[in-house]
Amino acid sequence: MAAKKTVNEEIKETIEKVEETTVKAAKKVSTAAKNTAAKTTAAAKSTAAKTAKKVETVKAEAEEVAAKKPAAKKAPAKKAAEPEIFVQYQGKEVSLAALLGQVKEAVADTKADIKLYIKPEDGACYYVAGDQTGKIDF
Repeated sequence: MAAKKTVNEEIKETIEKVEETTVKAAKKVSTAAKNTAAKTTAAAKSTAAKTAKKVETVKAEAEEVAAKKPAAKKAPAKKAAEPEIFVQYQGKEVSLAALLGQVKEAVADTKADIKLYIKPEDGACYYVAGDQTGKIDF
């Protein structure tokens, strides 16, 4: 019986072979999984890098287009035409613009608010500019 293997011994040998095969297969699967994970990670990093590069390129192109694009020209705001105002009395005529010009020449503080009081019967324009007062004959 020494030469013949018993059923139990054959089962043991078969189990050992299966275990060895299982360990080898597990190692191969583990290595394959690691390689796949490494390849996937590398591919993801590569894709992320390419995407980031594309984003930068698109941003640069957008900035270039924005720089080349002429700024929208704003139409100058149309000012309402100011009316010319004249005072006429007993054959005399004087324009408000002329009176205002004379007052501005006479006033020291050109930034002060100016108030005009036109009295045709006196033939004069009285003014108040800040704390300065005066009279202009017309």
